[in-house]
Amino acid sequence: MRETAHRLFGVRREFIQNLGTKDKRAAVRAAPGALAALQDKLAAVRAAHHNKPRKLTHQETWAIAGQWYRESAAAHVFGPTEL
Repeated sequence: MRETAHRLFGVRREFIQNLGTKDKRAAVRAAPGALAALQDKLAAVRAAHHNKPRKLTHQETWAIAGQWYRESAAAHVFGPTEL
């Protein structure tokens, strides 16, 4: 899975997430979000390694839907110059 991780994220050995603080309390508050992000990366590596499509996050789904909407609206409703 190291080659897959390198291809996807540029990391071969381990994922590291900087919490962006030296304050212990702030680090404790930031840790669950950082852990979730690392677990998402690992899940993506596992899925790609086993040739399974990875599940999109809620944010990625909205980004794709927004892009599709803008392109669709520009092409079919408003015309290319009105949007």
